[in-house]
Amino acid sequence: MADVRPVAAASDARSPLLASAWGSGMAVAMAALVGCTAESGPGPAGLSEGSLGVLVIERRSPASGEAAELPAALGASFARYRGVGAEAVLDIVGSPVLTEGCVDLGARTDGPDVAEAEIELLDVGPIRVAAASSSIELSPRTFPAVGDLLAGVFYAGEAELPPADAVPTYDISAPGNAEVGALEATLPAAAPPAGLRVDGAIDGERVPRGRDLVLSWTDGGRAEAFVEVVVSRADGVAGAACTSVDDGSISVPASMLARVRGSGAHVRVRRVLVRQLEIAGLDRAEARIVAGASLDVDLE
Repeated sequence: MADVRPVAAASDARSPLLASAWGSGMAVAMAALVGCTAESGPGPAGLSEGSLGVLVIERRSPASGEAAELPAALGASFARYRGVGAEAVLDIVGSPVLTEGCVDLGARTDGPDVAEAEIELLDVGPIRVAAASSSIELSPRTFPAVGDLLAGVFYAGEAELPPADAVPTYDISAPGNAEVGALEATLPAAAPPAGLRVDGAIDGERVPRGRDLVLSWTDGGRAEAFVEVVVSRADGVAGAACTSVDDGSISVPASMLARVRGSGAHVRVRRVLVRQLEIAGLDRAEARIVAGASLDVDLE
C-alpha cells in the first residue's frame, strides 16, 4: 500500500479544486450547476436541508522545467446540512459547482449566507483508492469546529501513485456508517490535455496584453468533462481563472489578464471528469477526476 501524506487543513494554491474548507476558503468559486441540485427540501422553519458527498483525485502537472510527476492529491467530504443550499456547501467544502465562465481571483466576493447554517462533515470510514498495482487509504481527520457552522471530519492527503499513463481506472471503496451506505465505484482516469498550446503567440510564448489568451489542445470533445485554466503571476499569485466544457479550446479575456502583474505568467490547465456516485443515505454524490498540464507565457 502506498504511503499517504496528510495535508494540513489549508488552501493549496496549486489546486483550486482542493482548496477551502479543507483550508482557508475557495481559491476559485464558480457558482452554477453541473446538474440539478438534490435537496431533501425545507426543514424546520423553512430552512433547506440535505446531504451530499464529493471525492477528488487530482494528478498535478509539474512546473515548467520539472520532469518529475508530482504526488497525487486526494480529498473527500461528506456532509449533512441545514439552513444553506447544496451549492453553497460544495463551495464551502472546496468543490464548487462547475460552470462555464471566468472569475477574477483577486476580487473580494461575499460568501454564502450561513447565519442559520449547520454543516456536519460525516465519517464514512477509511477510503481506499486502488490504482493499477498501488493502493492507498485515506483516514478521516477531525476538522476544527467553526462555531455552530461546521464540524466533523474531512479526508485529504498526497500519495505517490504509478505513472498516470499506467492507471486506466481508480477503484474506490469505503465502508460507510450507520446512516450512509458503503461506497464502491470504478472511476476512469483523466488524461491531461494533449498538445497544449497558446494560439496566436509570438515565438510560441509571447502574448500581447491587449489580446485574449486563447489555449487549445488536440483531444477535446470529451463527454462529462470540464477544463479549468488558472493564470498566475511568476511568483505564484493567481490572477484569473476560467472554466469551459472540454471542446478543445478555452479563452481567458484580456481584461482578466490585467490581474496578472509583470511579464511572466504561469498557465495551468486541468481536465476535470465528473462522475455521479450512488451512495445510500446521501441525496447526491460525485467524483471529480483531474489531470493537468502547464506552460509559461510572457505577457507583453
